[in-house]
Amino acid sequence: LPEQIPDTAYGVAWAKNTHLFYTRADEAWRPYVVLRHRLGTDPSQDVTVLTESDERFWLGVDGSRDDQWIIIGAGSKITSEFRLLSTDDPEGEPRVVAPRRQGVEYDVEPAGDRLLIIHNDGAEDFELAEAPLTATSHTEWTPVISHRQGVRLLSVSAYASHAVVSLRRDGLTGIHVMPRDADGHLRPGADVSFEEPLYVVYAPGESEYHTPTIRVSYASMLTPDSVYDYDLATAELTLLKRTPVLDDPRFGPYRPDNYVQERGWAEAPDGTRVPVSIVRKVDIPLDASAPALLYGYGAYEASMDPSFSISRLSLLDRGIVYAIAHIRGGGELGRSWYEQG
Repeated sequence: LPEQIPDTAYGVAWAKNTHLFYTRADEAWRPYVVLRHRLGTDPSQDVTVLTESDERFWLGVDGSRDDQWIIIGAGSKITSEFRLLSTDDPEGEPRVVAPRRQGVEYDVEPAGDRLLIIHNDGAEDFELAEAPLTATSHTEWTPVISHRQGVRLLSVSAYASHAVVSLRRDGLTGIHVMPRDADGHLRPGADVSFEEPLYVVYAPGESEYHTPTIRVSYASMLTPDSVYDYDLATAELTLLKRTPVLDDPRFGPYRPDNYVQERGWAEAPDGTRVPVSIVRKVDIPLDASAPALLYGYGAYEASMDPSFSISRLSLLDRGIVYAIAHIRGGGELGRSWYEQG
């Protein structure tokens, strides 16, 4: 309903198909505002639900996967705060899950009869906790996956039968799947495994709370972007689609067996070992006799993952070694890797 949403709207969430929320900000900085709109009424009568007066913070709105909650998030660069509002009571007062504390970041995922929370409170690389649906303080958080240095927990997606955790470990992305018992408790889980030594994988998240499968996106320096269905009960991966690589007019069809990818390590002047992702043709040695293109970027905790590139094949087919140095400033080896940068 674009005629009912201002041009300054940043996000929308529905509550029982009768209300929507959105945030907005003008060109000159003004407080972010969450408004409530009843469909079919004059937008000038919209009610202010929440105002964020701290200019360090922005606001966003979303709906939970189980359709039971409106989620209102406030975040700065290093601090976050979330509120929940039941979709059964869209005109109610949003409840703070845990008041903001300087330097503490957390994210909230409603999971039926409980909340799942990824946070860095005393956990540099974040940990997974659960809390009651009624939680109003971090003191109600109970660890589910405790903090492990160097294993960076990124997010959690809750489903009726499982929880799916996205993470980084040893310079690679990963997916950890935890089943839930009949009472909704999370049981010990397992990683989704892949045979290649280097890859990038993520689970974008399904829209349905009750689902037997999740969608998984996968690629490596040799495998083009691929989409799988992952069966939550059997752990079976089913390939749905893979990006095609057209034949090269000079070198012919793309054959992954013609290339090799591997993990190397470079020692920095201070003795730190820096991971390097390397790809080359199988007949090109790593003895400094071949030309090489080295790429690296380290800032903002952004990770330069070992993904696939069709244009890179032009270099490899001409005998050039391609390498990515995962230098500090990125997030490949956890939050400390970023902080050191």
